[in-house]
Amino acid sequence: MARRAMMGVGRMCSRAMSTAKGPGFFELRQYDIKPDQIKMYLAETKKHAADRAGAFNSPGSRFLGFWSTEIGGNLNRVHHLYHYADYDTRDAVRDAAAKNEAWNAYLAKVKPAMLSQQSSAFIEASPV
Repeated sequence: MARRAMMGVGRMCSRAMSTAKGPGFFELRQYDIKPDQIKMYLAETKKHAADRAGAFNSPGSRFLGFWSTEIGGNLNRVHHLYHYADYDTRDAVRDAAAKNEAWNAYLAKVKPAMLSQQSSAFIEASPV
């Protein structure tokens, strides 16, 4: 059962990645959340989904998905996946998000719940 659930997540990620067109790279951001704060974090993230889309969906940038770990690994870890046309676009989008009032209101609520953050950049090895 656990393997089947993980395979489902893999299929979701694969479908999301295949929707990004052209060159560029993917950024996977992972956050470990305090165990007693994970429900609040997930609720606030759901509540502010439109704010994330508004901040990160623009020409050359796309928010592709958000997942939480259900089985295996750190159960208090969340994953965000983005596609950017290039690093300059990434920097410009993240700079604009830092000035977005709605985005900053969301961050003010959830940042205290975060224990750690990891960010990895990936280029597509071959078209899917």
